[in-house]
Amino acid sequence: MRITQNVVKAFVVNAAVVAVSVGANVCGAILATRSSFPLYLDSVMTFAATALCGLWGGISCAVLSNLALFLLGYTSFPFVLCHILTAVFAHITLRRYKKRNEKTPYTIEIFLLAGVWSAVSNAVSGNIISSILYNSAATPQITYAMQGIYIATGNLTFAKYMAGTLTNLADKIISAVVSFAGYKIARAWN
Repeated sequence: MRITQNVVKAFVVNAAVVAVSVGANVCGAILATRSSFPLYLDSVMTFAATALCGLWGGISCAVLSNLALFLLGYTSFPFVLCHILTAVFAHITLRRYKKRNEKTPYTIEIFLLAGVWSAVSNAVSGNIISSILYNSAATPQITYAMQGIYIATGNLTFAKYMAGTLTNLADKIISAVVSFAGYKIARAWN
């Protein structure tokens, strides 16, 4: 099998997009943790990597981002499942859009829809992982939101799950907007 120049160029471009996306994800997560934002910001460019490089580019971005954050001490590796689900739900949403709008570039609305689906999947999977592996211990990002909800409702269990859901929703909407900007910049270079 002969490797053409176009195949090599596509591989290099995809590798560069994934590398930049991983860097942005790691920087976003560190910024959020150090500034005590009630967000994760560990997937700020995962949607863009998925839109530009396909499902495997998105999953590569997810796994490499979480691996880097794990090695730097910012996350537990089992939460890579949440990040992979972000890439998978982004891919499903983007692919459905492309089937209906073959020649049209992606819109901000489709990125936001992918963000909502990813937020739901991350809230469910993150809460399950937290419950099973960590006895529902929360990260600082969740703790702040959970305290506010607990004060309002008086129900700690509800506060924990609702905080996870709301935090994921806000996080994935911000990630979708940042990723859309990255997608537009990358498309302008192409």
